[in-house]
Amino acid sequence: MPRERIDMSRGEVLDFLRGERRLVLGTLDADGAPWADAAPCSLQGEVLYFSIPRDSRSFANIQRDDRVCCSLDRYPTYYEIKGATLHGHAVAVTDAATLDKIRFDQSARGDAAVFGVGLDDVVSFDFAKLKNRP
Repeated sequence: MPRERIDMSRGEVLDFLRGERRLVLGTLDADGAPWADAAPCSLQGEVLYFSIPRDSRSFANIQRDDRVCCSLDRYPTYYEIKGATLHGHAVAVTDAATLDKIRFDQSARGDAAVFGVGLDDVVSFDFAKLKNRP
């Protein structure tokens, strides 16, 4: 029996991301090993922004290799689990006008940098779409 499709449409992904305030940021260490940090995030248009301290390992990793993975999920109950994972390149945000538009729920600690990731490579799931429940 083929698996049920439980991925979200583009509109559903955008709605989901608009409601999220934290993500898990995946970067690559110098030896290629994965590294993860939690970070505040904000969706503006079709760019997901996140903020990380400049003295963090994730910041150093992005300076060396800008490839990132951003994972977000929500899980009130089993059949309400939703999630999205974005793969892309972190682009530093330095423009004051853009920075003024981005709002994070939690202020970044210390000297923080803001990066954006486009929504070009997104994998998503929504368990509420499961029809064959036990």
